[in-house]
Amino acid sequence: MTTAYTTLLGLALPVQGELTGTWGTEVNNSITQLLDDAIAGTATASVTSGDWTLTDTGSGVPNQARCAILIATGTPGVSRNIIAPARSKGYFVVNQSDAAVVLKGASTTGISVPTNKSALVVWNGSDFVTAVSPSSNGTVTTVSVASANGFTGSVSNPTSTPAITLTTSISGVLKGNGTAISAATSGTDYSAGTSALATGILKSTTSTGALTIAVAADFPTLNQNTTGTASNVTGIVAVANGGTGTTTPSLVAGTNVTISGTWPNQTVNSTGGGGGGTTGFEQTFLLMGA
Repeated sequence: MTTAYTTLLGLALPVQGELTGTWGTEVNNSITQLLDDAIAGTATASVTSGDWTLTDTGSGVPNQARCAILIATGTPGVSRNIIAPARSKGYFVVNQSDAAVVLKGASTTGISVPTNKSALVVWNGSDFVTAVSPSSNGTVTTVSVASANGFTGSVSNPTSTPAITLTTSISGVLKGNGTAISAATSGTDYSAGTSALATGILKSTTSTGALTIAVAADFPTLNQNTTGTASNVTGIVAVANGGTGTTTPSLVAGTNVTISGTWPNQTVNSTGGGGGGTTGFEQTFLLMGA
């Protein structure tokens, strides 16, 4: 009997008693190697000049249709077809060309794989379909700016190479709340500047935060008419601190001494006569408090 082959992958089915002395070669080339191609083998071809029809050279020998990975290369500039046998098989298609490629049967629709993308494609009994869709970052057809949260804007070239300009519909000083922006209120969110004020000491109004120049009435009046402990100070208080500098002395007139006036402006007069006919004399002292 003659060696037969499997229907899908074309692997050898040696018959008992056949291939005496040559079975190793048959097994290695028509089973082991072909299984290796079917599981992990790669076929590569350029699609620059036209479609790529996978080679399917028959059973027991290598071909492109049996490979697991198909890599399309080249610069066709237009979509190309990769035509595979219309039977049960899965392919991992890698499109390295500059245009889309379509993996299909000779008379089926197939599945398109975009340029620089990959897809896992399988036969479903009537056509090739995607088991895992082509990798893609998606496409954007147009771009616009939504006016919200205080922002607005415009877009140049919205369908090709968008240039976005953001603006705000709010005038004045802006404030944010973590979600949107709005107009800040003077006196509540900030204090107005001082460029229009005169030179002086600034004061702030508690309720509004407004800044003005302080006037004399804004400061407390300090005086010595205090109450409490300070009014009970004992001892001598210096004149520089509001005191008299001394306690009121008690002056007493004596022999030949007279006192006139009141403290701290008092006059002390001293009169006396000398013995032996000497004429008397008078001395006057003016006492003044410190």
